[in-house]
Amino acid sequence: MAEIRGLKEIGDRLRALPPALGSKGGGPLRYALMQAAKVIRSEAQARVAVRSGALRDNIVTKRHSNPKAAGVTERYDVGMKGGTRRLADNVRNRRARRAGQRVRTAGKVFYGRFLELGTVKMQAKPFLRPALEAKGEQAVRAFRDAFLRAVEMAEKKVGR
Repeated sequence: MAEIRGLKEIGDRLRALPPALGSKGGGPLRYALMQAAKVIRSEAQARVAVRSGALRDNIVTKRHSNPKAAGVTERYDVGMKGGTRRLADNVRNRRARRAGQRVRTAGKVFYGRFLELGTVKMQAKPFLRPALEAKGEQAVRAFRDAFLRAVEMAEKKVGR
């Protein structure tokens, strides 16, 4: 994996900022991670096999809802859009006391995992892993540049 130089100094500058500014809306770290994830996402969209374009359009960058569970403060995922749907209000669901609840589904592009990983009868045609391998270095550079830019903008706000 790539080695990032200079982040310790940028991190020290970030810690020197007032806490309200450094963490507002996720702060510079959230912005920088999103910029890095966008690089990987656009490469994955370029690599995926396109028939209808639905799979390409459903490759998304999303902020993880509970990053602290993984032991980090911020986490972004690049993957295929899943979804939730509301269970119908019918006799069976009412008896089970689950009518109206939201349940996770694989989404409209459930077949994306079959393309990425393959099946017993179909060879894999990966697009997410090769995108990460091809653009990993560029994503690291995008993270470093965006993080530095965001910290500088936060420092300017403090200087006002």
